[in-house]
Amino acid sequence: MANMIVSREVYRRLNKLAQQEKRSLDNILNDLLDKYTDIQADMPNASNDNLETEIENAMKDLRPRLYERARRYWEQVGDKERLALSNEAFDEQFWLFDHEGIPRLKSEQGTIELPPDPLEIIAQAALQAQMSSAFTNISERSHEILHTEFPEYLMQRLREQGGGTDE
Repeated sequence: MANMIVSREVYRRLNKLAQQEKRSLDNILNDLLDKYTDIQADMPNASNDNLETEIENAMKDLRPRLYERARRYWEQVGDKERLALSNEAFDEQFWLFDHEGIPRLKSEQGTIELPPDPLEIIAQAALQAQMSSAFTNISERSHEILHTEFPEYLMQRLREQGGGTDE
């Protein structure tokens, strides 16, 4: 038997569900965990190598469309030199579309000012707040956490709030 601490709202919802179904909290939690596990099992579980391959393949599919978009822009502004770039030249030279939708080449890096990247701002704030995880990949422990630590935590909260279960 283990104890678990949960918020009053979580306890209220779990207890209401248990009463409606005339089942114990342990039974409700086990069913919820089983359903969650089934959902997780249905999700694709790609390794890092497979993920990198999938990303590279997706980028290969996306590049021609990006290059066509860039060509349409250069045609509108009359930039014949850039308009004549082959896909192979694009592969070597293309950098990004800026915040105004203008296609930029790698040669322009450092010559234009891009607005701050919101994700970079969030990451910097997390670093400044010293937010970190002891684990480099929390997903590696998700199954263990879900099946051991989380149920123990929930049961402890229930017991502390006077809603203990019979184990």
